[in-house]
Amino acid sequence: MNIETKRLILREYTYNDFDGLKAIITDPETMKYYTCPYDENGVKRWIDWCINSYRENGFGLLAIELKESGEFIGDCGISLQKIDGELLPEIGYHINKRHWKKGYAREAAEAARDWLFENTAYEVAYSYMNSENIASYSTAKSMGMKKIKEYSDGDEHLAVYAITRDEWLRMKERKMKKILISGFEKFGGEEINPSWEAVSRLPDVIDGYSLCKIRIPVVFGNAAQKVMELAERINPDVILCIGQAGGRQAVTPELVAINYRYAAIPDNIGNQPKDVPISEGGESAYFSTLPVRKMAHAINECQIPSQVSYSAGAYVCNDLLYILLEKYKNTDTKVGFIHVPYCTEQGKDPSMSIDDMVKALIVAIRNID
Repeated sequence: MNIETKRLILREYTYNDFDGLKAIITDPETMKYYTCPYDENGVKRWIDWCINSYRENGFGLLAIELKESGEFIGDCGISLQKIDGELLPEIGYHINKRHWKKGYAREAAEAARDWLFENTAYEVAYSYMNSENIASYSTAKSMGMKKIKEYSDGDEHLAVYAITRDEWLRMKERKMKKILISGFEKFGGEEINPSWEAVSRLPDVIDGYSLCKIRIPVVFGNAAQKVMELAERINPDVILCIGQAGGRQAVTPELVAINYRYAAIPDNIGNQPKDVPISEGGESAYFSTLPVRKMAHAINECQIPSQVSYSAGAYVCNDLLYILLEKYKNTDTKVGFIHVPYCTEQGKDPSMSIDDMVKALIVAIRNID
């Protein structure tokens, strides 16, 4: 049993993996939600258990190697676990903490899920964990699982997640792509930022795209860093950032970002650059890789005012767009930015209802391809 993904190789354990596994399962931080970390005898028993499972069940937890370097970084796979009294096929994952927050658990778990449904007769795949283990249940959700129950086992409260074969097939048929979509926190003395209000109200799925939403700081450089950190974990097909442009009457997809910073007011931590480049020696400008004219036209067709903008300004919005376009140039990841006006709740003119902003963003996303 061996599985290959974009960045990983999942292969059967050997005893040569002892030291790599030991670094993971003897670590108190990694094993926080286990009864206690394992000792060296426990590491050997873990490998024995995996090897026996390959022989007896045809599957088991697999060692994970990075394709690029061959480094052992953890394990992931299928094992039979007693979950609330039933012996069920469970997808488990354990990653060396030096490689957390890079999307490796999700990538490996999705591959294990696919292998289970493609190579066994099981109709449901499960994952279970301590109900407070956010990282673990987030990985379960990312591979399409839903929480089906909680139960107590002694002093431990456990959550059970599952995906059925039919749900998996429907997911495969949709071939769902991922959009990372961001909105900003409030700034400039305002009590609300319509960009985040609109983003937070979007559905989680729009026409074959799964949305991953993030609220980002109004801070030069840091806004882009937060987006890139999440992008590193989820590998989105599209990054779409939303910001507020007070004084505009329409929803405005941005055509271009310039290599220039000028802040008429400080950002949210007091930075106020004036007449400085974003990237020393970088290109003067980058153009959006999204179809901004098509998006604006489609929004207008829905009776919501929209037009292409030829200037994203020189504040944090432009900063964010420029850094992302520079980062993802010559890649398959599309990047764009849309400005929205003030919302009616801000009591300023011109303004637009958040409901109309949400409708406009849905239409824009439907016209990305």
